[in-house]
Amino acid sequence: MNQRFAYQCGLVLFKILNRCPPPFLNLLAKIGGGIIDQLHGHIARAALKLALHKADDSSINIIAKKAAYNSAKYILAPSQLDKIPYKLHDSDIVIEALKLERGAIIVSLHVGPPDLGTYALTKEDISVSTVIGAGNQKPWINWLAKDIMHKAGIPFIQRGNPIDALKTLRNNKALILHIDMRSREAPVTFFGEQTTAPVSAINLSLMTGAPLLFHYCTLKEQVWNLHFESFHPTHYPDKKETVNTNLQALIHRIEDVIKKAPELWIWHYDRFKLRKKITRKSSFFDAFKLTKR
Repeated sequence: MNQRFAYQCGLVLFKILNRCPPPFLNLLAKIGGGIIDQLHGHIARAALKLALHKADDSSINIIAKKAAYNSAKYILAPSQLDKIPYKLHDSDIVIEALKLERGAIIVSLHVGPPDLGTYALTKEDISVSTVIGAGNQKPWINWLAKDIMHKAGIPFIQRGNPIDALKTLRNNKALILHIDMRSREAPVTFFGEQTTAPVSAINLSLMTGAPLLFHYCTLKEQVWNLHFESFHPTHYPDKKETVNTNLQALIHRIEDVIKKAPELWIWHYDRFKLRKKITRKSSFFDAFKLTKR
């Protein structure tokens, strides 16, 4: 597909979604969640079995279906970011970190509407930037993401641009990075499985002296609660040990958040590289039998 044409179509769709009432978006999320679960549900269920050892098949099936629905809602969320109900907690922790005038690095995970935390901090006049652009992201998606960020008033930098990241910190801004995705940068244990995770956040903190914070979301009565907390790295004579130990500690903190509400995480993303090890068994129509939330 022509990239420019795809971008224009995405822009039109975004504008349409921005005007849609919540019930219609919920319907789209149900349909989208059904499709996601049909295409990747076998991956989600296999990952859940690895992570939640005590959960039975019935519980895993319920969590997987809810996670698919929530993932679809996350995809639709940027079109109505200014209409999503939220409560901002612990913003004083971010403010205090920025008083050191070294910027701040906020690590997070993929739970909740994308960049809702960044949006909330911006609305409080707290200097913050997010990072956009996945490694294999198509150009039109990146163009659309930039437009969405501009519309929402969210400052951003492009992924893979260390110069802009350093400039952001030197300008005493907070920088939000996600570390729960698959990366070959450093070995970690995630829910007992040997895998890898990105080290950019910790390396930047060690290099610049910027405080390291942790951000996560919880959902209560259809309101997103946005939390921030300080993370104090443990230092060792060997830099590699410092990086790996603190990265593992952050991954364990992410596990804690996910365990409390596993249906809010993106289990359908192939975090454990299971795609080639398992087969899809569910029927197409089973994907649309969403459980009650």
